[in-house]
Amino acid sequence: MDHAAVWQAIEGVARAAAQHGIHWAILPRDPPYARRCLELGCKMLSIGLDVWAVQRGLASFLAEFG
Repeated sequence: MDHAAVWQAIEGVARAAAQHGIHWAILPRDPPYARRCLELGCKMLSIGLDVWAVQRGLASFLAEFG
């Protein structure tokens, strides 16, 4: 996801969206990735995956009780 070609493609989408006045969204893998996309004009971050929520909950539980 951090390959230069991927970022070039994302930047191309961002430019095209801005030129045509449309919003774009992405599924970021972490907060820094999300921030970079927001800086490019992303209007929606899809971050509500149930798998991530369960993993974070389990990690929190293990940190507290493990």
